[in-house]
Amino acid sequence: MPTATLPIISVSPAKRITQHLGILDLLRGFAALSVVLFHFTNGALPKLQFLPLSHLFSWGYMGVEVFFVISGFVIPYSLWHTRYSLTDFAPYLRKRILRICPPAYVSLLLLVLQWVVVDYLIQHNHARLQALSWFQILDNLTFLAPFTGNAWLNGVFWTLAIEFQFYLIVGLLYKLLYRTNTVVFLGLALLLHSAQYLPGLPTDNFFRFSLFFALGGTALLHRQHIMIMRHFLLAITLFSSILSFNFGLYPALFGLATTILIAFAKAQHSVFKWLGSISYSLYLTHFITGSAAEFLLVRFLHPHNAIMQTLSIAICVLTSIAGAHIFHRFVEQPFQKLSRRLVQ
Repeated sequence: MPTATLPIISVSPAKRITQHLGILDLLRGFAALSVVLFHFTNGALPKLQFLPLSHLFSWGYMGVEVFFVISGFVIPYSLWHTRYSLTDFAPYLRKRILRICPPAYVSLLLLVLQWVVVDYLIQHNHARLQALSWFQILDNLTFLAPFTGNAWLNGVFWTLAIEFQFYLIVGLLYKLLYRTNTVVFLGLALLLHSAQYLPGLPTDNFFRFSLFFALGGTALLHRQHIMIMRHFLLAITLFSSILSFNFGLYPALFGLATTILIAFAKAQHSVFKWLGSISYSLYLTHFITGSAAEFLLVRFLHPHNAIMQTLSIAICVLTSIAGAHIFHRFVEQPFQKLSRRLVQ
């Protein structure tokens, strides 16, 4: 996921947004850590499973819903003070691609290299690599795997596919969705959500999750004084009720809480800013660094009781955070700078 800093995406001279919303840093860091804790205690580290921790962090997958709400706010906000029109669609999309794709591709390369090391040098079982096809790799690189039936190589890529579908919708419908009145926004949001029932769509499609993004858009319209308080309350009640019916109460509550925090809360701290800055790198790489740490811990530390397993999982989390910091510094940050240069 892109970082919480909100640079203008513009192809025309326009007033620049320099405000940094610290609450987004906090929410991004929370969302990424939630997903990591869920994965590490619910199967991603199979040799370090400890049932009480699995129950404790069973809610962590809902960090994805938090990310979706944040994107629903950040992406249209980045266009807010520009003269964006459909003629700017290609430059806008190019900037999104430069922010998201190169780090994702590097993480995919690291994952395949890890497979080579594990399968050839440690396990001497080549079945996983032999089953890998160029079509599967291409579908992963283009985020089209749900439409072709190929499996994701990096499990978190399914959310990047949803994000990119959202980028396309924003680029095509920006003025209709966000430069309008409450009735039009609500109507279009519900119409987009209903499109999930179109035949031929995979289960994981943007339209199914669109109301999480719409919650972020609601926070944006309220912050920008387009949507008055009673309309804001109506919108978030309507969207959360539908989400509760479709996804369950707790994902809806996470989306609702994220919306309210974005709309009203303030949080500024250097730790939040740092966590927010590495959240996308952490999201992309935690499977790789976590599994490598697990391998070493099991081989040399031999965790065999609850205390040692808990400590080992904590070490895997800290290792993943450290790895994300390095990945952000040397992979993600250079492409962020390139994207900003294209704004000039």
